Amino acid sequence: MKLNILLSLVCLILFIFEGFGQTIQKYSDTATIAGIAGIEKYDYYIRDSVKVITGAYDFEATLKNADYVECRIKVIGNFKDGNADGKWIETWVGLTSNGHGYKRVFISNFKEAFPEGGWIYTDTTKSKEGKTYKYNKLIIKNGKLVSLSLMNSDLKTPTVYNFDANGKFNYPDKYIHGFDVRIYEPDIDTKLGLYYHKGDDNVYIVWDKYWVNLVSYDYSNLAEEMNRFKSFANNLTYYCNEVILDNYYFKIGYGFAECNKDEEDKYYQRVNYFVDDSVKLEVSVAYFNLKSGIDAYNANNIMEAKKYFEQAKFYCNECPIKGVIYKKLSEVKALTF
Repeated sequence: MKLNILLSLVCLILFIFEGFGQTIQKYSDTATIAGIAGIEKYDYYIRDSVKVITGAYDFEATLKNADYVECRIKVIGNFKDGNADGKWIETWVGLTSNGHGYKRVFISNFKEAFPEGGWIYTDTTKSKEGKTYKYNKLIIKNGKLVSLSLMNSDLKTPTVYNFDANGKFNYPDKYIHGFDVRIYEPDIDTKLGLYYHKGDDNVYIVWDKYWVNLVSYDYSNLAEEMNRFKSFANNLTYYCNEVILDNYYFKIGYGFAECNKDEEDKYYQRVNYFVDDSVKLEVSVAYFNLKSGIDAYNANNIMEAKKYFEQAKFYCNECPIKGVIYKKLSEVKALTF
């Protein structure tokens, strides 16, 4: 069974309640969180007829089912004026169906409802063969991922994945600043979303493609080495409503699409919807004309290539591909009379 309590509690923090004043009151009663019945304790006050949880929080339950013969569950944490804040610890201790003892601990840290600091998951199981364990740690700082380390009984040292200052994925020889190293160059402008790659003389569309959500792996889009998040995220599959879902959403990398008519149309739909920037639109026209000129040149349509390069020059002004355009235009002019 997946752990699925903590973020349910984080999400269910405000309740409509009739009353007045802000006197701290105590609550202790049975409650069902994410389908698990237990005893819930917390302090609260009333603000504008709304019940606001604040201070220490506690939830305890005992669960029995086919997978875990018996399991004791305990969640402790803290709310600050209705928001999860500080360290939260969720612990599951019990026996598997084979009678093996296990202990699973999930530690998360928040700053006014946003993930901040270390998020740690440990899973230890004892059997006659010995003890097995997993230890996964994700560090979040200022709303960006900093590092992910994975450890288990078979590894002598942890596997560590790092991120750059913008929270983008780095992996030796494969990813740099969230890009596939085979196509990365330092002058990529991710804000523009278009890129001329000198290595193969081609134009690409850059998408914000790879991302992870700590609430649910189903809300993540990962590839290759980034799939190592799966072993971490699957342990953090907690229910959370859509209101604060974005609190747990992190962009970690980029994908590329080679320019063609379909991708060009998608690009303009995205830019026209999200960006009110006439300069950016003009620069994008320069990139697409450069692409069309390259295709025409490769097809030996010199005059058509010249037309596209001239249009690219018109829209470029001081854009990043100005030098490329001028060079291409000079080459085709040398082939015409």
